[in-house]
Amino acid sequence: VERFILGLQKEYGVVIEQVGYDKYNAISTVQKLEGDEDTPLECVEIMQHSKVLHRPTKLLKEYILNKNFCYEPNKLLEINFQNARCTEDTNLNKYVNKKKSAGKVDAVVALINAIYLLDQGVILANESWGAQVI
Repeated sequence: VERFILGLQKEYGVVIEQVGYDKYNAISTVQKLEGDEDTPLECVEIMQHSKVLHRPTKLLKEYILNKNFCYEPNKLLEINFQNARCTEDTNLNKYVNKKKSAGKVDAVVALINAIYLLDQGVILANESWGAQVI
C-alpha cells in the first residue's frame, strides 16, 4: 500500500497535497509516508465521527444526485456503494455506518475522507464548491 501511494505522483504526474487516514491500524503506514526520503507526504488524521463526516457525506450525495459525480469505471467502488448504509446520529448528522452496511465500504469511506480534505482546503482558500469538480 505504501509503495502504491508513493508511486502515484510519478505514475500519474499529480501532486498529492495530503493523505487522509483513520488512525485505526494506520500508524506504521503514516510513518512510512511522512518519512519517505524522496517525497514525504503530509498525512492528516480524519476523525471517524458523524460530526466530522456529515458535510463530506452530504456533499458526495448531492453531487451524485445532481449527476455531477464522475469516476473511472471501478466495479469495487460500485459494490462498496451498494453495500453502504447511511444513518443519522441524534443531531441528524449523516454518515456511512460500517457496522450497518451490507459488506465492505472502504472505498466509499476513503472517498468521503478525500472529500473532507478537499472541503477543508476549499474553505481555507475561501473558494466555492460550485467551481470544483470531484
